Amino acid sequence: MAARKYLVRVSEAAFMHMTLATIAAYDVPRQAPGKGNSARWNESYGLLWGHKISSDRDSWIYSIEHATIDGHAKTAHSWVLPSTEYREKLSEVVPAFWPSAQLIGEFHSHPYKPQDGFPATPGLSDIDLKLIEEEETDELHKAGIVVFLVVSIKGLQKKAWGNGGHNPANQFSWRMGRYRLSLTAYIASARHSPNSGTQLTVLPRHKGWPKYRHAQSPNARIVTLSAPTGAGIKDFSDFW
Repeated sequence: MAARKYLVRVSEAAFMHMTLATIAAYDVPRQAPGKGNSARWNESYGLLWGHKISSDRDSWIYSIEHATIDGHAKTAHSWVLPSTEYREKLSEVVPAFWPSAQLIGEFHSHPYKPQDGFPATPGLSDIDLKLIEEEETDELHKAGIVVFLVVSIKGLQKKAWGNGGHNPANQFSWRMGRYRLSLTAYIASARHSPNSGTQLTVLPRHKGWPKYRHAQSPNARIVTLSAPTGAGIKDFSDFW
């Protein structure tokens, strides 16, 4: 029996809000950074709203229609602490604006300083993986969070526009002005056991995580990302 496959579709509005939040957290200095926090190059965090569609081919489609930014989250260069109260409150009021939308995911960014290298396989870190599969499993499952998106960003010396060439199925890369960005999608598959309770397994799962070669992974195409293409991201500043 073939493995279940997942499609994560991101709307243009959600894509824009995640991109803008990532750039703002990366390059807009904090007015009063806390001890140990970076004035720039910080992570961003937000919630993803949409719906799930099943197909006759044992596949699931997660349609991300909206992204909301958690302005109450505590962030630094290498970590983010979301606000549980923010998530609970928005889960109450969002249906008034988007009746068909449910909380189905979350996103956060991974900032890389201009002088640092950009990872060959950007996406979830070992720490992210442990939080999802071990430490926050019950909380995430109860909230209905299944989709995890990571926006990686690095500053560039020269402006560039367009897509970033070949990417694995669950990833999209592009360059936008003075930034290099990458969006990577994951699904948390849930299993229930009377003894151990709910268990989440992050997909796609690759041998040698987080260092692996997509082309050699048997799980490379379990999750497919559909997002606005880089061909539509252009510099129109000379129109004004």
